[in-house]
Amino acid sequence: MAEDKQNGVDRESFITLYAHYQLDLHRYLVSILKNQADAQDVLQEVAVVLWKKFADYKNDTSFKAWACRIALFEAMNYRRKKNNRQRILSEKVMHELTEVYIDKDSLLNERREHLQSCMTKLPEEDTDLIKKRYASSVNLGDIAASVGITANTLYKRLQRIRKQLHDCISSSMQESNHG
Repeated sequence: MAEDKQNGVDRESFITLYAHYQLDLHRYLVSILKNQADAQDVLQEVAVVLWKKFADYKNDTSFKAWACRIALFEAMNYRRKKNNRQRILSEKVMHELTEVYIDKDSLLNERREHLQSCMTKLPEEDTDLIKKRYASSVNLGDIAASVGITANTLYKRLQRIRKQLHDCISSSMQESNHG
């Protein structure tokens, strides 16, 4: 992999990770700064700081959590520089939001992993219906017509499948937390 000659940082790894989480970081910054333009300005600063500190990043930790914490400090610095503007959130609230955001993200990732596992347990026909419904932009009526059932019947089948997935995810998360 390409390493930056100046500080020995793996440039490709940084670019891959940053590109993957850039939109999440932007959303996070908008949530704490409450302004798109400010969030975009801070995001540019965050990218520079992340690059400069990437050698300090530990691969066995969450890049997103690490980046969000840096984004928080950059957002606070930005607000201090623009002190004449009204502050919508206190720094304490911004810290708390960061921790909640990181915790929820971890939980969502765990649920997503269990969902993938549970999807493999469904009959192929049910998996295909779920994929058609949620992984494409095809509407319910068109999906129903393509499989030869009414929209109402499809709605009920999807409801049953979602319940199965919900129960499976809940059960497997409970097992992984106790076992």
